[in-house]
Amino acid sequence: MKHVLPIVGLAALALAAPPAAVQAEDYDIDCAVILCMAGGFPASAPCSAAHGYMMKRLKKGKPPFGTCAMSDGKAFTDYDLDMGIHYYCEAGLVMRWPDDRDTWSGNRPGCYIEEVVGRDDERRYTYVRAAAGGPYMEITISPGSAEAYRSGKLYY
Repeated sequence: MKHVLPIVGLAALALAAPPAAVQAEDYDIDCAVILCMAGGFPASAPCSAAHGYMMKRLKKGKPPFGTCAMSDGKAFTDYDLDMGIHYYCEAGLVMRWPDDRDTWSGNRPGCYIEEVVGRDDERRYTYVRAAAGGPYMEITISPGSAEAYRSGKLYY
């Protein structure tokens, strides 16, 4: 009986703690997002899984990836991530911001039909609809170094 208690205790601990493979997999997918994003998410099973994981995180309002642990256990932080919302209009329409500037004003832009009226090329804009928006991201690995790699803007 005295041998049963320690065995039951060890079994309970083993069942309560997540296996090491699951913990490593959690970190691996975050690292995969960083690497695949830098490459523009090339067609491959690991990058497809990383893309799906990233999109789920974004839909939950989280950043595109969590912690990527290096072999020494420290977090990989040698990157710059630029992300935001890009807006666009259908072909033939012109995007305009509510305050007539082509920069972020804190309001959502709209799509307009642009017409030239009068002899002085005066323009008239007829509102059609709000511009569609979606996230964009750009990652730079090892910024400021000779080995720096920039992904270019990726639109989703």
